[in-house]
Amino acid sequence: MKKIIIANWKMNPQSQQEALELVGAIRNGIDSQHPNHPMGHCVNTDIVFCPPFVFMEKIKQVLNRSKIALGAQNVFYENSGTFTGEISAQMLKDMGCECVILGHSERKRCFFESMEDVNKKIISVLKAEMIPVVCLGDESSADENEKLNGVDDQLEIVLQNIPKEKLNKIIFVYEPAWAISDGKKPSTVLPSSNDVLSAKLLVQKFLSSIIGKKKASMAKIIYGGSVNSKNVAEYIGDSLMDGALVGGASLRAKEFIKIIKIVEDMKC
Repeated sequence: MKKIIIANWKMNPQSQQEALELVGAIRNGIDSQHPNHPMGHCVNTDIVFCPPFVFMEKIKQVLNRSKIALGAQNVFYENSGTFTGEISAQMLKDMGCECVILGHSERKRCFFESMEDVNKKIISVLKAEMIPVVCLGDESSADENEKLNGVDDQLEIVLQNIPKEKLNKIIFVYEPAWAISDGKKPSTVLPSSNDVLSAKLLVQKFLSSIIGKKKASMAKIIYGGSVNSKNVAEYIGDSLMDGALVGGASLRAKEFIKIIKIVEDMKC
């Protein structure tokens, strides 16, 4: 199974020009590593850019015919209506989006999103035939006995009314809130590879109870939380994760290209 690296730009950069330069630099860097397969093509890795909404149209043009996919950072769960400032799943689909990040810890903390909200968004994204990238693990404590608290409860809520045959279309992200950088300084506490592996096994166990062990083993489960070139091999290799959700490091072209190369060269 291919690994997947998703770049979450959050509310960055500050201009369209900077956004286009970043996309161009990353695409050129990937192409230089794969001269026989240009246009952002990696053999073992799928790459997704999730920029702010306002940059999507121009970035889509830059990614034209590229193997790099376009994703969104959020969506509203209604199809249309009097919801000032919101964007529907069908709008994103029409824009060329292939996946949508849902339930990020920052959405929960800053905008008070509930897991019930996330559930409705998952249903909307699936109806639009896109891939929900669902973040789990919004714990407030890095205490050894509390790191995975609440993940089971979150899964119970976000997967309500999701048809069994749709579960393997979801990408699950283990994203402990205490490991997320605030954008000003890096997080000083990160999960160990054993913590991350435990999270993957927990999600698989939960899915097994619904769709069986074989299908659950095929679910895409990735890690998100202060990912960089120094720890990505640990989280994907040692922890057996299927990829990573990359925040701040995805805004630095050289660093992001390095992350992709490390993952691309991994024998797993």
